[in-house]
Amino acid sequence: MGQPEDSGAPLTDHIQIDRIVKRLSSGAPTPELSTSLTLLANAHFYKGEYANADALNRKALEVDKHLHGERGESVADDLINLGQIQTQWGHYAEAEPLFRQALDINKALYGAGSAEVADAATYVAQSLEGQNKLQEAEDLLTQNIESLEHTFGRTHPRIAVALGVRGSIAKDLNRLDDAENDFRREFEIFHSVYGDDHQHTAIALSNLATVYLAKGQFVKAEASFRDALKRFEKTVAADNLNVGIARVKLGDALVGQKRFSEAEPELTSGREIVKKINPTAPLMSTARSDLIRVYTALRQPEKIAQVQQELKESSH
Repeated sequence: MGQPEDSGAPLTDHIQIDRIVKRLSSGAPTPELSTSLTLLANAHFYKGEYANADALNRKALEVDKHLHGERGESVADDLINLGQIQTQWGHYAEAEPLFRQALDINKALYGAGSAEVADAATYVAQSLEGQNKLQEAEDLLTQNIESLEHTFGRTHPRIAVALGVRGSIAKDLNRLDDAENDFRREFEIFHSVYGDDHQHTAIALSNLATVYLAKGQFVKAEASFRDALKRFEKTVAADNLNVGIARVKLGDALVGQKRFSEAEPELTSGREIVKKINPTAPLMSTARSDLIRVYTALRQPEKIAQVQQELKESSH
């Protein structure tokens, strides 16, 4: 997985890579096997097949430790990849030690001011945010953004990643103007580097729309979520987690406008996508609350009862 500029790897023919992995796995560990395992893991990750990606990255980690020792460069990359999978599952406490191990290795290899250290620290901050350790995460990110700007200038994708996480923290702290500024800059960087139809551009636009939603700017939020979903359609699978998140939030924006009939299919389809990947995500509560409001307005008591039962079961 790694940084955004690495995201072309999943476009490789993963069937051919799978054959290479099977051929190489019968012999001694080699750098070619490690590379093939990582490429195949990336293909599964970007298709949303996280269990397969996790298993392949764990194999890559074993190979790299055999080849390079416990603190090799490739080992740090493997740990970051495994941490990213845990993050997708919402397992932030499990992700944090993986990212911290990678951070420690990269500090020893590259030095405190390096891009590799800043990358790993961004992921640590992301895991801290997921555990509601917001101030610690924000302080770490602000320091990292300054370091990245010093190394790469102001328009590098690495900076956009860090801005996206910091914007999310600002939103959690209800500093919506700060969040909007970070998300807008995240979008501008990704758009300038990758253009209109790229998943990172779409994610940044969806992030920005989330601030509009929090500010009660429902029409503006709706337009941005619809725009983001069009971009996702060209770049990721229909059941990708980010698609699910955008659909739930689009439904939320429609509920805010009391367009209940239009909101229902977005909320339902988005909730099912998120539920398959991360059933305990806080967004599930938003989807259920919105659906109860929708079914109340549409006078469908049997569907209200179904959602309330699901809500009751999820609390146990």
